Amino acid sequence: MKAVVLAGGYATRLWPITKNRPKMLLPVGEITVIDRIFRELEDDDRIEEVYVSTNERFADEFEAHIADSDFEKPRLSVEDTSEESEKFGVVGALGQLVDRESVDDDLLVIAGDNLMGFDVSA
Repeated sequence: MKAVVLAGGYATRLWPITKNRPKMLLPVGEITVIDRIFRELEDDDRIEEVYVSTNERFADEFEAHIADSDFEKPRLSVEDTSEESEKFGVVGALGQLVDRESVDDDLLVIAGDNLMGFDVSA
């Protein structure tokens, strides 16, 4: 099974904090929101690969964050948008990702700006 973490939003409601930084990379305590999600997915043996679906504007930040982490499963998948008015919405973004990455397996979809208080493997 594969997983996708949806991280394609522009977080305009959190400006100016998120004007140049995706909200998933904001720390909550000692760890970023997305790293909490990555940790759960990394520990689940059913998940083979984790796609991080983001936009062109924040792609470099996510790429650097993933490269600097110890997580093995996440890989970036960039949507063809660079500003809020071009967004495809969740269904459009998922459709693009499935086509772009040739996904033909079960897909666990997780919103990247949600803190999970449960074990995904349960």
